[in-house]
Amino acid sequence: MANFPIFLKKKKYTTICDRLEKHFLLRKLLQCEAYKIKVINGYSKEEKLLRYVPPESHKQVINEKFVIRYKEKEYPVQLILNKSKEALPQGKPYGDSGILFYYGKYSVLDFSLGRYDRDPSFSKFFGEAKIEIEKLVRDPNEVSLVDEKRRGLDLTHEFNIKLIDEINNRLKNIQEEEESSKFTFDESTKKEILKELNKIYREIKGRGPPPEPPIKPDFFEFYPVYVDIKEYEPKKVFLVINSSLITNKIAINIQSKNRDIIVKPTTIKLEEEKIKEGDFVIKQIEIYSEEAETKGEVSATSDSIEHSSKLGIRVLRNPIFTPENGFAFIPNKTTMVDGGKKKVDLCMCKEIIADKEIYLNQQGPINCPGKWILPDQKNLNEKMIKNILKLEIPIEVKGTGHIGEKATLVATYGNKRSTLDVTIIPEPSITGLFRDIRLSPKDTKKISGFVEEEGVLEIYYKHPLIQKYMKKNFKIKNDFLVFIADTITREAIRALVLSGIKESSSTFPIFNPDNPELEIENYMINEYYEKGPKMHDLFTKLAKHWVEETV
Repeated sequence: MANFPIFLKKKKYTTICDRLEKHFLLRKLLQCEAYKIKVINGYSKEEKLLRYVPPESHKQVINEKFVIRYKEKEYPVQLILNKSKEALPQGKPYGDSGILFYYGKYSVLDFSLGRYDRDPSFSKFFGEAKIEIEKLVRDPNEVSLVDEKRRGLDLTHEFNIKLIDEINNRLKNIQEEEESSKFTFDESTKKEILKELNKIYREIKGRGPPPEPPIKPDFFEFYPVYVDIKEYEPKKVFLVINSSLITNKIAINIQSKNRDIIVKPTTIKLEEEKIKEGDFVIKQIEIYSEEAETKGEVSATSDSIEHSSKLGIRVLRNPIFTPENGFAFIPNKTTMVDGGKKKVDLCMCKEIIADKEIYLNQQGPINCPGKWILPDQKNLNEKMIKNILKLEIPIEVKGTGHIGEKATLVATYGNKRSTLDVTIIPEPSITGLFRDIRLSPKDTKKISGFVEEEGVLEIYYKHPLIQKYMKKNFKIKNDFLVFIADTITREAIRALVLSGIKESSSTFPIFNPDNPELEIENYMINEYYEKGPKMHDLFTKLAKHWVEETV
């Protein structure tokens, strides 16, 4: 029975329970069915049965028994180490990533990963080390294995030194196996990493301020006010609504004046309490028609307001329904990313269908099937739209290195023939905060830096520490890769936090703009432990690739 201080009010009750359940010293006890520990709120009398549930294991990495020799005696240690799919919170007292050292049923000594404690590359690893040391602990002539404040193992104790050395050796082997199994060495590595970094940045910075609307009407208006659509292809337009006119549960009715033109939704309902004053609400409206050469009008009205808005529509013929000679690629020109794949549309009229096979022939750096088999008669009609059969033909570029080259795909069906012209283009440039990662010969005290104007993460390979490890025939150590990856990770996190603050991200509010350094530092620390492990994996992959290509 324990009593908490009176200043711990009701609002802190759940936090207390959460912290007790996660505290490393209580974990084995909370998993022991022979004991039940409850926390009772002295104000509301609410009861909470404490339980600790270990992370879900993706695979078991170690299940091994070894002994520690100490003062001519052997003490068995059962080590179990698991790996999760996702990164876990690290470090004691509340982290999940680490090894729980204990003896007996529930007597916890420490929670650590030895020399790899809080190492982001080990953020997915967790487990237990059961040590049979009951006699050693009860020996009155023996010094305590834990420090005097019970914060963990006393690392100056001879037994603990030997124990942690054994753990470190096994973790070192795991790190080497992990690193060697996950690296790739192709040119797409950097682009893959940049895309992942920008994805992380978008997740971190939050939505920030809402985008400016294309127009700012007094009431509500369509944008644009006139639109062309193609038959059988839906298209979206927008209705921009001024929040100042919104009263409780206002409804705007959307109606098409032509039955051949379909609009949805037909009603937009808005509630005052869900919209901030001064905002403009932007709603998407979808327009669709299956009748070409049709014109019409869509109106927006509200019973609450004497105002209406109109949208003019013209339905154009879709070229897929008018293939030249009844058999044609539509469109007859396309582009492909170097090394990429895509599907192209080959359209044919029902009345010309006779044979089952279409023959395909490519010229230039592309591959395609040699022939295409039409659906059988039973399934043919189901695939028709307005008596047109649209086939999706897969094509791909032969490897890479063909930027700027031309190719041709020729389809032949009986006496019909159609040609598709293909131009090979580079992959679109990376957009976002991080647009490139490059090696730089700059002489600087830093190992890595971020060039904001260019969106470039730089690695300064002339730095003495890098030069030390880059000597010819020097054996590359995983410690070096981890060090480099961690350094770049910290620089990348600094860049995204500063950029988020500059963009007024809702994730990084600054309450003291005159002296923001402390707040910025706290944001960096939080993001390092939140997103650092994933970024560390990416940069380790990059560092490994760079080192192997350079040495």
